Amino acid sequence: MKTFSLPLILNTTIFTALSFVLFLMFTSFLQVSTWIKVVLSILFSLSISIITFKTLYRRYNRKYPTTLSQKAIKNCIVKFNCLSKKDADGLFCQLISKLQLRSRVDNGYFLINKQAVYLITGLEETSFNQIKSLKENNPFNPCPLATIACGYTDTAIKNQDLLNSKLILTENLVAMLLNNGLLESNIPSCNKKNTFILNLFKKVNGLKFILYGLSLLALSFLVFYPIYYLVSGTIFIVFGLIALVFGKNRVSMQSDDLSLILNDKTK
Repeated sequence: MKTFSLPLILNTTIFTALSFVLFLMFTSFLQVSTWIKVVLSILFSLSISIITFKTLYRRYNRKYPTTLSQKAIKNCIVKFNCLSKKDADGLFCQLISKLQLRSRVDNGYFLINKQAVYLITGLEETSFNQIKSLKENNPFNPCPLATIACGYTDTAIKNQDLLNSKLILTENLVAMLLNNGLLESNIPSCNKKNTFILNLFKKVNGLKFILYGLSLLALSFLVFYPIYYLVSGTIFIVFGLIALVFGKNRVSMQSDDLSLILNDKTK
């Protein structure tokens, strides 16, 4: 059974409150009675709430075993990235074997369904030059290369077409390992120092912070003591701008790239 996580409830509540306040401010220009404005605002905010909930619900529960919490999933992703190359390749081999796929291995490169795959471990983002070097050393040329890493630099993301390589996030591999029961009992703990700050200020969180800030600023017009809302909203907006300017991008890719590589079993 799928669960309702705290981020899901929090995000849905924030978007509902924000849409209610904004629509109520919009209806202030209409020449209708107050109760009609309130009813229209409630209906509008409820529709936004339903859309937000359905979208985020699918997102939070899309790939992972439903018995694991979001916190446990994130911990698995971080711990997997802390593994050595040898240990991570070992888990990948177990996944390939369980899926009954034919593969070849050469110097850390896997050949699966005419696709070369290289697994990069560690918590650092992979650069354009690293991928270029891996592509040049691909022992399975001319088969295209797909890399699996925890993240990629902006330059690598913008030039992935030039590299002619698939950039896959580690979280997609972790999802497949979890769904096949290959990860939870095999993965050791690791030091997660500084990973919270790095994840907090990712560029993808910038708009969230700004939306939270704007919602608090909008709510400040409806309360008797607006100073707390004004200060908190301003802080969120500042954090959001910092994340947008200095944060790292997430790779632009389809989350099913790894599944596409592994789903065509060699006959």
